[in-house]
Amino acid sequence: MVILIAEKSDITRTGIRYILHELDKNQIVKELENPEKFRRTIEKEKPFLVFASADFLNDSFFLSIKNSKEKPIFVGINVDTIALSVFNFLSETIGFTSTKADILRILQRFSVAQTKEIFGKNDNELTTREIDVVREIAKGLTNKEIADKLFLSTHTIVTHRKNITRKLGIKTASGLTVYAIINNLIEIN
Repeated sequence: MVILIAEKSDITRTGIRYILHELDKNQIVKELENPEKFRRTIEKEKPFLVFASADFLNDSFFLSIKNSKEKPIFVGINVDTIALSVFNFLSETIGFTSTKADILRILQRFSVAQTKEIFGKNDNELTTREIDVVREIAKGLTNKEIADKLFLSTHTIVTHRKNITRKLGIKTASGLTVYAIINNLIEIN
C-alpha cells in the first residue's frame, strides 16, 4: 500500500511520515512538496491514501480523477472550514493539533473491503487461535507472556506468529495492532 504525503512544509511531512511509520514500518510512504507534480505522482504511484494540503487540492484535479477506478482516499492537511466546502471530495482532515490517535481513527474509517486490500486478507483467513495471538500481541505481550496466558509453548506462539505474518503480510507488532483495531479484535483504550 502506498501512502502519499503532499505538503510543502517539511516539518508537517516529517511528522505525518513518522506517525505512519510508527503505526506500521512496512508502509510505503512517498512525499511530495511540489504541487505541479501532484497529478503525475498520483497516476504513477497509485496511492491508496493521500494526505494533501490545500496547495495541492483543487476541483479540476478531482474532476480529472473522479471516474478513475483506483481513486485514492484524500485527507486534507490544515484545511480550514471554508475550504472544506470547496474540497468536498475530502474524506477526512487533520491539522496542527491532530494526534497519532486522530490519524489512527482515519485509518480505521476505511471500509472492510479497503482493509482487506491493505492487509492482503482474502483466502488466508486467520484461525481462532491466531486471532487470539494477534489480540495479545496488540496488547503488547511478549511471546512468553502470550504462551503462558494461552497455555501454549513459546515455540507454538512463534509458529503462530510466522503463520500470521505469512497470511497477512504484516511483520511488526505495531502493524498487527492497527490490524487488530481496524478489524475490531481489540478496543482502543
